[in-house]
Amino acid sequence: MSDKPSFTACRTCLKEWETIEEFVLDGEIKVEGFLPDFGRPELSTYMLRHVTTECKAAMQLQAGRLIGLYDRLKHQQLLLMSSECQGKCLDYRNLDPCKAKCIMSWTRDIMQCLRTHSLPSASGAECLMDRAQS
Repeated sequence: MSDKPSFTACRTCLKEWETIEEFVLDGEIKVEGFLPDFGRPELSTYMLRHVTTECKAAMQLQAGRLIGLYDRLKHQQLLLMSSECQGKCLDYRNLDPCKAKCIMSWTRDIMQCLRTHSLPSASGAECLMDRAQS
């Protein structure tokens, strides 16, 4: 065991995830909802559940804890309620990707990585939305 603190832990069963990557790749983590912070997207919260035969703990994780996974352009404009906005962030249970080139787009992309238990990469990943043509 290293002296470095773990990325996060389940408060119920005490399972620890040493790294961000280990957490994202863990199929026992299920995304249940998303609470956006339109003023500071890094403070948006993923509502998660740790699901094992012994544990069904609810967990929360701020988007900013996962920002290191995202190496793409982060859009600066909030498109909430504009013609480009699909309103997905307004629905707590809507976990679908969003095509809008919005300040919130990276948080929804990372949510797709959590949902599919896959890591983004510089060459592109299935969990990241390609907004270049959208």
